Amino acid sequence: MYITVCDECGNRSGVKASTKQQAQCVECNKPLNLNYVIKCNTCNHINSVSTFNQLKNDGCVNCKYPLNWSFTEKPSISSIFIPNFISLRTRLTHLAISLALILYSVYGIVHDKIDLIYGRKYSSTVIVAHFHGYKKLIPLLGILVVIASLLSTFIDHYDKRQNERFYQLFSFYCLLAVIIVYTFAGVFADSVTRL
Repeated sequence: MYITVCDECGNRSGVKASTKQQAQCVECNKPLNLNYVIKCNTCNHINSVSTFNQLKNDGCVNCKYPLNWSFTEKPSISSIFIPNFISLRTRLTHLAISLALILYSVYGIVHDKIDLIYGRKYSSTVIVAHFHGYKKLIPLLGILVVIASLLSTFIDHYDKRQNERFYQLFSFYCLLAVIIVYTFAGVFADSVTRL
């Protein structure tokens, strides 16, 4: 099985060896480019070749020197790095949720009231915690962290540097902070209503 990335949508796909010649992307149904990508050691030009015979016979497209390649060479991380691709649907969903949370935060600041809902999936009891005055800063802090996490996913798609681990850690710590704030915010609520 070969792992390849679609040039059109960025989806990572596995392609069986038997279907290699007519492979299509699972997400966008465009034909996949299954050429080998070889970096020239002389001029650093990226060459795309379809067969290994083409590597032996043809040189680099840019400098015309023979391409040096070997199966024993271990590729560096930077040569095999593929930036994250986040689908348009996910980006738009995260952007819409962020905008909705920003609007809710502005509404809460203007009307001096923020509500947090606590409940269980299979329970009929729902608890609403109401925050007023300076105490509304506690849930606003949690909302701000959620917005930052959602927008970091949006920004990660456009950031082509090799820092995917940073975004993963940022999202993890944002999630941890939101869980802590959400869990303990109810203690500081001005009033609590059971529905």
